[in-house]
Amino acid sequence: MSENPRISFVVASRNDNHGGDMLKRMRIFTKGLLYQCKKFKLRAEVVFVEWNPEPGKDLLHQILPGPKPDDYLTIRYVVVPNQIHHELKYSDRIPLFQMIAKDVGIRRAQAPFVVCTNVDLLFSDKLMKFLSGNNLENDNYYRANRCDIPREIDSSMPVNDMLAYSKKNIIQRLGKDANFPE
Repeated sequence: MSENPRISFVVASRNDNHGGDMLKRMRIFTKGLLYQCKKFKLRAEVVFVEWNPEPGKDLLHQILPGPKPDDYLTIRYVVVPNQIHHELKYSDRIPLFQMIAKDVGIRRAQAPFVVCTNVDLLFSDKLMKFLSGNNLENDNYYRANRCDIPREIDSSMPVNDMLAYSKKNIIQRLGKDANFPE
């Protein structure tokens, strides 16, 4: 669908399996966003910044699921080539400058609101419903807690089943702080 996005999800990655099972986790992330944006009628985009792709490996746009014409989510890929990466200090030791890559994506985001996140997340329906409403305000910073779940999640399950599995199998909850209950 061609309407302007309300939210830009900005992520950085590359096809090198960093962290283990990364391709599987990126597919879950993309599948979840495609499904939830449609479910909540949230016009959004994902800006995938592919930093320093490994020569000879498929680019992310070649291996990740894409939107259908009637989806509410669009996906754009920005490739930061090896030659740009190698201009930076420590490029010989760090293959992915994640924060710099996310800045590249933020600068290219088309929506008025940006969610800078990671490629291995499933968002709760509660959060996606909130993002789809008209309650976001300019000049505000929003944050959400993160819950870690087992890697063994079955990526072939429907998104609703993955979300139910996730809710029942929380390993740890990160971000809650008694000093800042709101």
